Amino acid sequence: MTKVVPENDTKYGSPKTFDPNFKGPISNRSCTDVICCIIYIAFLVGLCVVAYLAFTTGDPRRLLTPTDSFGNLCGYNNVEAGRNLSGKPYLLLFDISRCASASPNLNFQCPTKQVCVDSCPNFYWVYLQDPLFQNSAKMHKYCDYGYTPKVYGALETAEALKVISDEKCPSYILNST
Repeated sequence: MTKVVPENDTKYGSPKTFDPNFKGPISNRSCTDVICCIIYIAFLVGLCVVAYLAFTTGDPRRLLTPTDSFGNLCGYNNVEAGRNLSGKPYLLLFDISRCASASPNLNFQCPTKQVCVDSCPNFYWVYLQDPLFQNSAKMHKYCDYGYTPKVYGALETAEALKVISDEKCPSYILNST
């Protein structure tokens, strides 16, 4: 229920009367945001041009598909690079601890070697526990493309260490299934 205010009450001021000639607080009004509207329309046109170029010349698979250290897409036949990875949809990082380093990485990619593999490893392996690659049968599919590790003899420890330092094989493998 509303409170009825008497006409002679000056607490809230005097009531206004209707004026048929009143044209608002400013009689000469105009639009003031024309420049902002033109800038916004130019932005939308530019956005449409970029979207068109992205869809006609770009490859949207590169946004969602893992990419190895050589720029090949995992799980696809990379004709331009000459490497068929259609049976290898997963990405293996040789040293995942280097991805969490505090140093700035401007290309937004982990600085360790990455290869596409057909399945994720289901075992743990550390070079320090097997420095002569006695488990090379399990290791071969997690090494660099075209490289097959061999079982080294006791006198070939330096050669086996060179495989790790040259990043032909990872220094450790984590179970990731």
